[in-house]
Amino acid sequence: MIAAGILYETIRVPDLYPTSAAQTDPVTAVSESIVSRYAVNVNEATAQELAGVRGITEELALQIVLERSENGRFSSVDDLLRVPGIGAKTVERLRPYVTTE
Repeated sequence: MIAAGILYETIRVPDLYPTSAAQTDPVTAVSESIVSRYAVNVNEATAQELAGVRGITEELALQIVLERSENGRFSSVDDLLRVPGIGAKTVERLRPYVTTE
């Protein structure tokens, strides 16, 4: 394309959001990909890092760290049930965002 005497070249940008029949929303596809790569390890994270996880308040983050320091590492995400204030529904909501490995 030429505009005002300057030649502009059209550049093709690769598709950053490949879609499939199951994943048509690029924002969801990218955010799910990021979450799966960057889930927070509840056995190593600080309270501040845990508080950055969707669904974990500052108070709950402190409870997780306290439980871990008093009773040892979590062997699975389901072990978060040991934490006061975390029930089965909360564990299910947190599952995509946390890991124990």
